[in-house]
Amino acid sequence: MGFQIPVGIQEPFEKLPTGFIVFNIDSIDEGMLGFKEDDLVYGWQVSLTAEEPSAVTGITREEKFYLGIRETDSRVTSGKMKADREAQNPETLIKTLSRFKAFAMAAGVEIEGKDHEVMFSELKNRKIMGKVVHVVGKDDPTKTYAQIDRWMPVGSGVEPHVTEEVAQAARTGKPAPAQAGPKPAAPPSAAPPSALAAGPAPVRALPKRLGAR
Repeated sequence: MGFQIPVGIQEPFEKLPTGFIVFNIDSIDEGMLGFKEDDLVYGWQVSLTAEEPSAVTGITREEKFYLGIRETDSRVTSGKMKADREAQNPETLIKTLSRFKAFAMAAGVEIEGKDHEVMFSELKNRKIMGKVVHVVGKDDPTKTYAQIDRWMPVGSGVEPHVTEEVAQAARTGKPAPAQAGPKPAAPPSAAPPSALAAGPAPVRALPKRLGAR
């Protein structure tokens, strides 16, 4: 005879609810990211698990950081940068790593000048808080998607929270009334960027494809 399944199972989330959520950094993988097999660029994919508040504990999310640059990128067509899908040129990384640097700094890790695999290890199992917002889809304006709008250190002055109305809406797909949450504390001042050491461009083996986008 099997075990008895409990009553009151929480409805699954259609998307992560808005609010300030604490995540654990489970792992970071490098590879080729993109929607189509013939249109991929190099990037890093971070696997996260929500820990606080309790309403979202255990929810997983993959955050993607695109580091390569396509030929169709506006920075390329305007002549400001050169296409570099595999991000082999250090100048490419100087331009495209800004978002990941802010993520790592919020988790307490400096990335400049480090071996990227060592940096991945330093970030693993650290805690980080993300401000989750819902944005309207570009292809379908009737749908909204969860997006991390800002990263900040845990304990920076904002308690992790989502309102019950927002959490319920995330489970059912129905719109929730607007809720005013506490104002987030100002992020810590970023250290002045240091210049990367001069040297030959890094050469990497062609990385695997990650995920479906």
